[in-house]
Amino acid sequence: MGCEQRALSVEECISLEPALQRMRDHLSGGIFTESEESADCFQLAVALKNILQQRGVTFRFNTTVRQLAADSNRKVSVQTTAGEHLTPDHIVVALACESTALLKPLGIAVPVSPLKGYSLTVPIERAADAPMVSITDYERKVVYARLGERLRIAGMADMVGLNRRIDTSRIEALKQEARNLFPDAGNYDLATLWTGLRPATPKGKPIIDGTRYGNLWLNIGQGALGFTLAPGSASVISHLLRGQALPFGKNVFTLADA
Repeated sequence: MGCEQRALSVEECISLEPALQRMRDHLSGGIFTESEESADCFQLAVALKNILQQRGVTFRFNTTVRQLAADSNRKVSVQTTAGEHLTPDHIVVALACESTALLKPLGIAVPVSPLKGYSLTVPIERAADAPMVSITDYERKVVYARLGERLRIAGMADMVGLNRRIDTSRIEALKQEARNLFPDAGNYDLATLWTGLRPATPKGKPIIDGTRYGNLWLNIGQGALGFTLAPGSASVISHLLRGQALPFGKNVFTLADA
């Protein structure tokens, strides 16, 4: 499906990413996907918001959806903390792990559970010692991505419900992994810390589907690949909303499949 990968020897890995030189004796090889890139999802989201606002889209920030309510015709309305009672033509629920509680009163059970992950964002001090290529340490499940003059390190998976507290022991473990691989890239003690909940499904598939309610749609469960899958997921849900056939022939992201 347009994804080309090639296996690299240790020498080829180092030639492609010289920052791996000090780990030569610990490498077995690598898999390189030339088409893949890394980017800052926050900056993309802000840019997208600005474009959409120019095209007439209204965003209601600092407004919480209190509940979704259905009428006798199976039409769903939205009640917000601003006292609004909105009945739009279409509602797309894209609230990750928060979707479960919101949908439950409507009798919709979605198999989405939070997997808590962590990341560090470190200012790069020695450019030659920080990777240019996005790297996944397959054995330890840690990802390294260069974002301009910053290095982002992400990993871990804790099953702790909706707890968003930063666990310092997990952060220290992530820092140690980064120091082992790229010790001189930057000062890890100056890292910006973050934690978030990946909306995971049992099979790893997202749920992009309609519901028993005519105007209610789901776009959830992308797990750790929310940024990666966002454009494709948007394409799928937009085709479904319009009643159009999907580009690849069928909807493989259904609630039943998840």
